[in-house]
Amino acid sequence: MTWARLFAVNMDVRDGKSLEMKLALLTNTEKYEATGIWQKYVDGLARPFRKWVPYPKAPLVGITAAIWPEVRAWFYTPAWYLLEKKEYLPSQIAACIALLPRSYREILIPDPDKHSPAGLVLRELWPDLIYELAYPVTPWALGALACAFRRAELAGQLAVYRRAAVGIVWVLDQLMPTLDPWVQEPLLRLRSRVVQMIDAAVYPGGLMLRFSTADLKSFSRGVDEVRKRRKAPFNLDAELEKIKADNTK
Repeated sequence: MTWARLFAVNMDVRDGKSLEMKLALLTNTEKYEATGIWQKYVDGLARPFRKWVPYPKAPLVGITAAIWPEVRAWFYTPAWYLLEKKEYLPSQIAACIALLPRSYREILIPDPDKHSPAGLVLRELWPDLIYELAYPVTPWALGALACAFRRAELAGQLAVYRRAAVGIVWVLDQLMPTLDPWVQEPLLRLRSRVVQMIDAAVYPGGLMLRFSTADLKSFSRGVDEVRKRRKAPFNLDAELEKIKADNTK
């Protein structure tokens, strides 16, 4: 739904029939017959593929991406697949990571080995690493955080699980104000679903920590540190001194 609405807004329309007609004109379709399928897409009543997998075969997405390339990231970010209410195998999580841009893949699977089982190539994560996945703020960041979220769930790392979920909410909060209110609707539902996942987590001793704005403030500070570090000029002498100090500990 989000993908279809984003494309519609970019085409300056707000309904499926107008979008279908405009797309037919842009792709030089000789005959046009309204099927109503685009209305189902924008209403969330249909998906443009038959099998729901990390990278579904969706020819219509390729057509829309040829017109507006940015829409591809919104469709293929694996957040949609990984935030379904189901359990995930290591192979499915690894397949989702493979879809991400290289910068995210290198964090989640630093040394890929095609001959190793998926459960062994997935990197063991720690809470502070999650901030690295949230910057820059893009649809791919949502997917990377969803991969970390499910990876942590698989490994029983509750602290990482919670931080990755908070990260998804934080990234959504950064992205939504830049979008048309019509596009924001399904993203708000996604946000609510992730908040429910955070609230439902049970920690050792039966402790349950409800999501709060304090989580977002803390996460924002973590991302700010990543932003400052990446924008800071590289100092080779300082880095060598740091390595030297680490080696003498």
